Amino acid sequence: MIQMCRANKDEALRQTDFFDTCAKCKMSCCSGARPPITLKRRAIIEDYLKKNGVNAENNFENGAYTFLKETHDNYCIFFDLRTWKCQIHPCIRLRRMYFLRTDWDKLKYPFTDYKILKFLDVLSRFEHAEQRLRGSEMVKRFMSKQDGKGRFTPESTHKVWSDFDFGQKERPSRWITFLALRIEKRVYR
Repeated sequence: MIQMCRANKDEALRQTDFFDTCAKCKMSCCSGARPPITLKRRAIIEDYLKKNGVNAENNFENGAYTFLKETHDNYCIFFDLRTWKCQIHPCIRLRRMYFLRTDWDKLKYPFTDYKILKFLDVLSRFEHAEQRLRGSEMVKRFMSKQDGKGRFTPESTHKVWSDFDFGQKERPSRWITFLALRIEKRVYR
C-alpha cells in the first residue's frame, strides 16, 4: 500500500515536471527534452496511435521515468523533420510547447520571445540545421510573409520599441527585413 501511494505521488510529480521541461526549453521542444509521460498520458498516446494505424509498441523509454523514444539525432520519434510538426499533437495538447503556440509565427524583434524570427535566426547559424530547414514548412511560412518588394513587416511589437522601425506594425521594417534576408541567405547558401 505504501509503495502504491509513493507511485501515485511520483506520477503526480512527473506530470508537473512535464510542463516544467517544456517551459525551460530554449531551442526545440522536440530535441533532447525527454518530458516525462504519465501512465495516463501513455495510454492516451497508445490509443491514438492504434486508432491511426501506427504501431504503438516500442515508442517509450523506461528509465528513471517514462518518456518518448528519440531518433539517433535526439529528436522525439514523433517529430517530423520535414514539416517541423509533432505527429501526435492532437492527443497530447500541450499548449506550452513552442511549435503549438498560436502566435509562434509572428515576426517580432527584439528577440524577447521564442517566435519564428528568433528560432530561424538561431537555427540558421548551424550548418547541420540548414538542410533540414531548406524547403521546410516553417521556412515556407516565414518567407511567405515577404511583400512584393521583398520587405518584411513586424506582426507583433513591444510598445517600448515603438520609436524604431521594428516597433511599427503599419509599415515594413528595414531591420526585420535585414534579419529575414540574412536567414534566407544562410538557409539557401
